[in-house]
Amino acid sequence: MPAAEDPGNHSGRRAPAPTPPLRDPIEAAVDDAALGAAHIRIFLACIGGTLLNGYTVFVTGAVAPLISSELGTGAEGIGLFGSALVLGAVPGSLVGGRLSDRIGRRRVFLVDVLVMACASLVLAMAPDLGWLIAAQLVLGFGIGMDFPVAAAYVAETMPSRKRHALVVATIAFQAVGLVLGAGATTLAASMDPHPENWRVVLGSSAGIALVFLVARLGLPESPHWSALAGHFEDVRAVVARLSPRAELPAELRLAPVGDPARAGYLELFRGPVLRVTLLTAGAWSLMDVATYGVGMFTPSILAALAPSTPTSLLAREAAIARASGVVDAFLVVGSIASIWVVHRFGPLRVQVVGFLGMAAGLAVLAAAPHDSARASAPLLAGFALFNLAQNAGPNATTFALPALLYPTRLRATGAGFASAFAKLGATLGALLLPGLEARFGPGFVLHGLAIVSLLALVVTVACRPRPPRQGIART
Repeated sequence: MPAAEDPGNHSGRRAPAPTPPLRDPIEAAVDDAALGAAHIRIFLACIGGTLLNGYTVFVTGAVAPLISSELGTGAEGIGLFGSALVLGAVPGSLVGGRLSDRIGRRRVFLVDVLVMACASLVLAMAPDLGWLIAAQLVLGFGIGMDFPVAAAYVAETMPSRKRHALVVATIAFQAVGLVLGAGATTLAASMDPHPENWRVVLGSSAGIALVFLVARLGLPESPHWSALAGHFEDVRAVVARLSPRAELPAELRLAPVGDPARAGYLELFRGPVLRVTLLTAGAWSLMDVATYGVGMFTPSILAALAPSTPTSLLAREAAIARASGVVDAFLVVGSIASIWVVHRFGPLRVQVVGFLGMAAGLAVLAAAPHDSARASAPLLAGFALFNLAQNAGPNATTFALPALLYPTRLRATGAGFASAFAKLGATLGALLLPGLEARFGPGFVLHGLAIVSLLALVVTVACRPRPPRQGIART
């Protein structure tokens, strides 16, 4: 297309085309790099927290009856033990995200995985319920620290062509952790049916954490964070690893954008950043209310899938683990699908469609009978649709969007706040929904959760960035 004529130019010559803005050389080097071995090593080191989260969530539920049997713990104590993982993640997300923006991604990455390893070892040796709950809180704290750092680090080191897919793939390994947990529980119950096997299962997460600790020792600092902190020699070193052919200018400078160490949580609620906060924290929290609400009905689904009712406790737990593995297969399928659909259609569109699918799955669950053998097919169909839609959509996108939309000086802080706010939503749902189910029945609760999913859709549409941001912002 020919250049437009300048109406103020009376010479008859056409005005030159506007000059495109200069790209930041550091951003260009990272964005334009070819995906290589260095990127793959970084990505594999970053999946530790999400994988361990899925693993520990599954094994915690699987071994709870064994702990109750051995220690003589009642339902309240087991409930505290199970909820401690989520409760610990709330302050962990806030501390990990803020600390990462202050002192760097790599340091927090090393600390949080060490916290996970130590807490897992204490779980394996805990003499009583008090120690179990305390260790579970610390384990949740470590996992909470890891989530915002992992999202920010992957977003800041991956090439732009693969960034969305790899940030989403990071949270997809949560489903892999669930399946690994089912496998570990089944293996432990079948190889050596000893009542204290729960200690081995809980302690096994320490070995996984130590593997990721070793993998993270060789990680470089994020080039975006290093540039913002003024560590330009570190920037050159990491760019040389990620993009060997890139040539940075002899002198690197950044326009002043504020000290990341002084940027606090209040900035999440000011100016254009407020819109990002409402989108990320609001949608994620509503999604977790629906997700944990559906979790209340998982036992009935597992019972419908179980071919028989074993008499011994260990055999029953092994059967439940196998049935859970079948159900969790839908999580894995959805998580794998999320990598492609987010890369193909973008996270915001996928999040909208995902919330629609979640609402549809909840509507099917609400319409299914809950008191007879006829429930198995509709319950499984509704649960499958919900899991596929949630894991292919909002479960992935709510994790990715904070890292993609917040500026570098607030990236992990914002991601940590969104994660913590989501956990509070999950906790609120866990506290209120059982009472609502007892009073009004499961159909009422499931219809309510469908409305919650649609409300999350409205938040996504109303608070989406305008215009949509194409990359990640350093400022």
